[in-house]
Amino acid sequence: MRPLPLMLLFIAAGSCLAAPPPDSVVSAWFQMNALTVTESVPGDPDVTKYTFELTPDSDLRVRIESKEASGTLMLISGVLLSKDLPIQAGYEVDAIDSPALTMQLVNRLLAYAAGVQPSKVRGHRAVDLKEPSVPIRVATTSAEGVYGAPWHLKGSLNPSSPDSIAFDLSLSFKVKAAERYTMAFIGRWERRSPPPRLPDSLPLKGWRVFTFGISEHSDSQGTTMDYGAAPAAAAYETVGALRAAHRKDKP
Repeated sequence: MRPLPLMLLFIAAGSCLAAPPPDSVVSAWFQMNALTVTESVPGDPDVTKYTFELTPDSDLRVRIESKEASGTLMLISGVLLSKDLPIQAGYEVDAIDSPALTMQLVNRLLAYAAGVQPSKVRGHRAVDLKEPSVPIRVATTSAEGVYGAPWHLKGSLNPSSPDSIAFDLSLSFKVKAAERYTMAFIGRWERRSPPPRLPDSLPLKGWRVFTFGISEHSDSQGTTMDYGAAPAAAAYETVGALRAAHRKDKP
């Protein structure tokens, strides 16, 4: 999975200035419960596809497919689960941070591209926006992506209904003074009815379980506090068993 870099973004002539979308518009785009995103860099054959599903209980399942590896992650009751994805020890939290930042970035780009709530997007909409000074910021509890200005967003939106919008967007920027970089995002934003579910009966055989928390690392420079994920001691047969154990652990 390609890490999200800290970015200085490129502005092209002939674009419209990007008006920061109101909070209500940004919030509406974050109300999706399904999102498919194919992320790529033009000229690079390595492509990563994310398939996100969010439940009414704020649980998450994301299928990740790339040349390097393919597998599935779930966040259930604040617990991270992984199947078929190689996760290096010490970098467990990075496995979920990367797709989570991508999901946030795409939602924010869609808010900029539309300028209105998803239900108000009508017909094909061409996108060609530039922002000279205001960065785009996305963050999780343990990671942050800052897309600094100036940046340039191009592409299109194509709704098939108020709850299903296809998008094809590219974000161009400068990594260094003389180096230009572009990321492309193609996919579909959805608000499904009925919404996705992760039922209690879902078996967890073959899934690795990780819990989040604060850890301490001491060396000659002192003690460092770090937020991350570590393998859990407990194993669960089903999603329901995991949820029940989580409820018991709550004060």
